[in-house]
Amino acid sequence: MMKNFVLTALILALLFNGWLVAYFAVPNYLELIAVGLLSLVFMSILSERYIFLYAITMVLLYGAYLTVTSFGQSLPEGMQVQYMYSHLLFTSFHLIFWMLMNAVKKIGYQNSDLQHQVQLLQKYRQGTQILTLTEFKDQAEWLLKSTARNGKESYFLKIEVDSSKKRTKQNLQEMLEKAALQSIRQKYDLVSSELGTIYFLLKDTHQEGADIVMERFREKSQAELNFITPPYRFEQVHIKDAQQLNELLGARS
Repeated sequence: MMKNFVLTALILALLFNGWLVAYFAVPNYLELIAVGLLSLVFMSILSERYIFLYAITMVLLYGAYLTVTSFGQSLPEGMQVQYMYSHLLFTSFHLIFWMLMNAVKKIGYQNSDLQHQVQLLQKYRQGTQILTLTEFKDQAEWLLKSTARNGKESYFLKIEVDSSKKRTKQNLQEMLEKAALQSIRQKYDLVSSELGTIYFLLKDTHQEGADIVMERFREKSQAELNFITPPYRFEQVHIKDAQQLNELLGARS
């Protein structure tokens, strides 16, 4: 509620400021409005760190212009007062818009943080039974510790989709993910993915078991895609701990 009030107040103050410039027809008010509109554009696209610097620079430049004009032309006192009003309105306009931009960007950052937190809390990718990478890593850590305690083995499989076109790769991956889920032991093995790559973690198995899963995946994907040459490459690794998993995931982790 407070955020909405602040944004509304700043927008109204900005509009009121512009109305005052036009209503009182301060010196060079048309040029002032034009510069103000350009400032709206520039301050909207500038990096956050430069917005205040831009606003202060414009205020100082306009103040210097009015000062030189006032003393250079020996303007009467009444006109100098008008120049003071003009500079005051110009300054307030830029400062109000700077505060508005800060408020908007702050809300944007907060929304991004919330979206990131939601993604971290999500267990599965939306609309699928594919684990998010965060959940995959969390479950994998527990799974690998359990495997080590029981003196058994786990295997990591990585499927890389072969396609240079993003849309084609995405369509292929959706079908291969379906095949992956049909190839594992449900609620026992783990599957995760990101664009172009699918990850398996097979619990309490051995080389032959990993080969069986891979062969099952080939059969399921063949049924889905009916390919001659498999549109993917795979890697199979005997995995021992979470550190090794992070290394295998590399930059994607």
